Amino acid sequence: MSTTTRKFPLSTPNVILVSASLAAAIATGVLGNVPATGVLLILGIGTLIFAVLARRAGASDWLRINAIEYRDERDRELGMQGLAVAGVVGLVLSFVWIILAALYAGSVGNTRPAVVLEALACLNGFALAIAWGWANTVVIRRR
Repeated sequence: MSTTTRKFPLSTPNVILVSASLAAAIATGVLGNVPATGVLLILGIGTLIFAVLARRAGASDWLRINAIEYRDERDRELGMQGLAVAGVVGLVLSFVWIILAALYAGSVGNTRPAVVLEALACLNGFALAIAWGWANTVVIRRR
């Protein structure tokens, strides 16, 4: 296993997650949504703390993989296996949300909030299904 050379203090996914969370916290703070601001700050700062801890030399496999701070090919392979399982769970849950949203919309009538909820659930499920198919196509072509 070769270790990779790192140019940044965090992995690209963590830079995106921390930046997006903190930017959204600022936006929700400006809009006056204090609970969302608090949650987004906790997510951003928590992600930053765990990513930095995972970068330490003595960090465990568990911490590095859960923090998306892969050190080598072995970490990357373990992380991809875990993400594959999470992807299946996410896809199944998105279809559960589609079913629940459709049942909710049917029970309360087609009110605007119910229709929006149903549309968002369908969009989420559709996007995950497309991502799943695309990812599988990429993996199959590489092998």
